[in-house]
Amino acid sequence: MSDIWSKTLTGADDVPLGQPVLRFSDLNENSTRYDYLAAAPSDDDLVKMWIAIGTTSVVVSVWVGIIFSGIACSRKARALTFNLYLLFLMVPDFLMSFLCAIACFLAVSAGHWYSPFMCHFQ
Repeated sequence: MSDIWSKTLTGADDVPLGQPVLRFSDLNENSTRYDYLAAAPSDDDLVKMWIAIGTTSVVVSVWVGIIFSGIACSRKARALTFNLYLLFLMVPDFLMSFLCAIACFLAVSAGHWYSPFMCHFQ
């Protein structure tokens, strides 16, 4: 009876927490459409994706920071209400791109999905 309670519902007892249960390499001709949608790429492909997303996020956060500081430092630009509206829109955009870059580069350095908390926080 203790063996029944030690098994998980997914049957993925040997898969570490936060790691995908199904990979593309595990698929065969009997796999369902759901399996193809739910399967994760290899860790090497994920690292390449995280590098691309992290680099893009760094570029976005730098550009948003430059535009934000340009509007915030100019008295003439701050006098227009539309520019103030843009400033308040840039704050969450900057935070999202900056935190995404941190999460992606943490995952790259670890070699696997590092922080579910950071992804959910974004």
